[in-house]
Amino acid sequence: MGLGTILILSVAALFHSTWNTIVKKSLDKQVFNWMALTAFSVLFFVPFCFVYQPVSSYGWMLMVLSGCCEAGYFFLLASAYKHGDLSLVYPLSRGLAPVIVALITTIFLGEVVTAKGVLGIMAIVIGIYVIHIRNFGPKGLLEPFTYLKEPASKYAILTGVTTGLYSNIDKLALAYVDSTMLIYVKFLTAALLLLPFMLSRKREAIAAEWRSNRRNVFIVALLLSSAYFLVLIAMSQSQVSYTAAVREVSIVFGSIIGTVYLKEKFAEKKILGTLFIFAGILLIATSR
Repeated sequence: MGLGTILILSVAALFHSTWNTIVKKSLDKQVFNWMALTAFSVLFFVPFCFVYQPVSSYGWMLMVLSGCCEAGYFFLLASAYKHGDLSLVYPLSRGLAPVIVALITTIFLGEVVTAKGVLGIMAIVIGIYVIHIRNFGPKGLLEPFTYLKEPASKYAILTGVTTGLYSNIDKLALAYVDSTMLIYVKFLTAALLLLPFMLSRKREAIAAEWRSNRRNVFIVALLLSSAYFLVLIAMSQSQVSYTAAVREVSIVFGSIIGTVYLKEKFAEKKILGTLFIFAGILLIATSR
């Protein structure tokens, strides 16, 4: 992977951790995420009409399928933030994604996981374990088995799975569609899929979120779309397993923001776990 691609992914990671921080501070995380997707769909409808090109039925299928995974991603991510800290949820959800991508590409796309890649996966697993430790005593070292059963961890793990799924789908889709079309269709699909739930369960929350955070809704809409546009550029220049791994440098940003800016607890354990995850990501990204 070239230096230019790594720089692109680093900027995308900064955007990603920033918009996740904004989501964490919103009133209703599920509503806020859906409103950001909807705002993006409205803001970029006219530009989409100008860049639209005929797409094969297979291309449409991949875009819509990616949008379904994206809807699950935003719903699960918001649920995780509802129950847990940014400095726990973010490393867990983002750290799992490269592992899921590596497994999928090995099984279905024929990519080989090297010894360095295996070490990277092991480092990520260790990091995920460490961020759940509350103390290093005998009892504390066994606590992660309990914390992994909590809602925040469960939702974060499922979020990582959806990230791994849509990353591989998007890599396939880029062979059939332009990146700008892919972003618009997948985000629009996600917004439409979440619409019935929002209208039936969250009408009052939508009004409250709009009154309090409408400016942040548009900021996040721009940040999340810009971040993923950069990821797709990088993905078109490199293997998806490397792209998925390097983009997770955002874990470092997210951990720092959560422990320093949001003043979340157990900072030293979460930072240590984050370093293990980041080391694992680097091993996966540089494996050949």
